Amino acid sequence: MGSQDEDRFNRLVREQTPAVGNYLRRRLYPLTSSDLDDLVEETMLVVWRRLNDVPLGSELPWMLGVARNVLRNARRTKN
Repeated sequence: MGSQDEDRFNRLVREQTPAVGNYLRRRLYPLTSSDLDDLVEETMLVVWRRLNDVPLGSELPWMLGVARNVLRNARRTKN
């Protein structure tokens, strides 16, 4: 990945992390609030790995879909 990819990723993290965090916070139960940072971090890791799949102009909905899947996986592993 080049510097353009890094710039895009850094911009996405800066602009979308608050919305992703709020989305996960509202849906956190039965996980604890201490899990929130891990979930946001895991979401951003997936975004980094799949940066070329993130649609231009629809970044937030795509990222919220990733966050939803990360949350589902976390719930499955806690049970």
